Amino acid sequence: SQIGFFVILLNIAAFGFFHYTAQGRESLDYLVLYPANLFTYKNYMCLVTSGFIHQDLSHLFWNMLGIVVFARIVERHLGPGKTLFIYLGSLVISMLSASWVYANLLFKNIAQNDLNSAISVQNRKCEFFFGK
Repeated sequence: SQIGFFVILLNIAAFGFFHYTAQGRESLDYLVLYPANLFTYKNYMCLVTSGFIHQDLSHLFWNMLGIVVFARIVERHLGPGKTLFIYLGSLVISMLSASWVYANLLFKNIAQNDLNSAISVQNRKCEFFFGK
């Protein structure tokens, strides 16, 4: 899948940047989604950038495996443009909802990162297409 391959390459590059460069480590507080980053400082970019930050190689591997499996199926049925839209849209919506819950219900400023929510939506699309 074109989109899956692109997203995997982007995630690997981001992982290398954040884990192996001083500039990457210094920028984490700005790019990771904390409710305060979003609601207080109006840093809307972190809605997307936080989805490309992974804790370790194992975390990166399992998320990329999910992309390999599900992006191919979704892209085959919807095409690359809609697949990318669903992927990024689900990432933003999941990050917004999690931030709202942490800020307004739990009253915590906890970092949210990774693609698990976006991958989960792709999984639901596969279930929709194949009825499983």
